Amino acid sequence: MQQRPRQVRKLPTRLADEIATIAGIPNMPAKDTSEGPDDESANDQLHERFHNHRKGRRTPRERFREYLSSTVREAWRGHAVRRKVPRQSDVTGRLNTLLRDLNKLRDDLSALLPEGPNEVAGAFLGATMVPDTVEDWIDSIEGLIERVERAKFNATENSKTKLPNKGAVKGTRGKPAFGLFLSQILTTEEIFGCKWAAYRSEHDERGASGSLVDALDALKPYLPPDFVPKPRTLCRSVAKMRGRLGAQLIPPPAAI
Repeated sequence: MQQRPRQVRKLPTRLADEIATIAGIPNMPAKDTSEGPDDESANDQLHERFHNHRKGRRTPRERFREYLSSTVREAWRGHAVRRKVPRQSDVTGRLNTLLRDLNKLRDDLSALLPEGPNEVAGAFLGATMVPDTVEDWIDSIEGLIERVERAKFNATENSKTKLPNKGAVKGTRGKPAFGLFLSQILTTEEIFGCKWAAYRSEHDERGASGSLVDALDALKPYLPPDFVPKPRTLCRSVAKMRGRLGAQLIPPPAAI
C-alpha cells in the first residue's frame, strides 16, 4: 500500500541521509584507525563531535539535511496557495509599492525639519529622541531605499526564471511551487556539490532514470499530493530549469 503524503516539520534523518547518498554528498571523514581503535581515540572523537556541535560546525550532510527540510516545508507552503497562478507582476508590483511607501515615509520625515510644514511637530519629536535626530532617520531611510532598489532588481530578475509573465501557463511555470522547489534542489549542486541527473530511459519501468528521479521518488511521501510530475515530464522540467538557471545539463550514462 502506497504511503499517504503527509506534511512534516522535519524529514527523518535516515531519509535525508539516503538522499544525500544518492546526490553524492560524502559522509563525515573517517578517522585513521590503522593502529586499531581504542577507548582514548573513541573518547577523542566524541569530544570533537561535541566541540563542533557547540561551535556550530556542521558536516556537509548535516547542513544538507537542514536545507532539504526547509525546501520541503516551502513546497507545502507554496502548494497551499490555491489562488491564481503567481506572475512576475506580483513580485514587481509589490516591491514597487514597498519603495513608494518608503519614499513617502522619507518625505513625511522631511516635513518635520526646520522650515518644513510640520516644523513644530518636528521640534517636539526632536526633543524626545536625543541623541538621534530626524536627519539621522532620514539618512537611514535613504540608505534602506537604496538597498531595497538593488534587491528589487535581483528579485525581479530571479522571478523571470520562476514565474510566468503573460499568456498560457505550462510546465513548471504553471506550477510555481514545484518550479521553485526544483530550482532549490538544483541549486544544491553549487552549494553542496550534489550530482543530479534525470534522463529518459527505456530500460527503467518509470520511463526515466537518474539520481534526481530516485531522490524525488523517495521524497514523494513527504511532499504534497500530485506535486512531483511524471518522470518523463520531470526530465523536460529539469532541462528547462537548468537552462533558466544557467546550470550544466548532466548527460545520461553511456550505453554499455
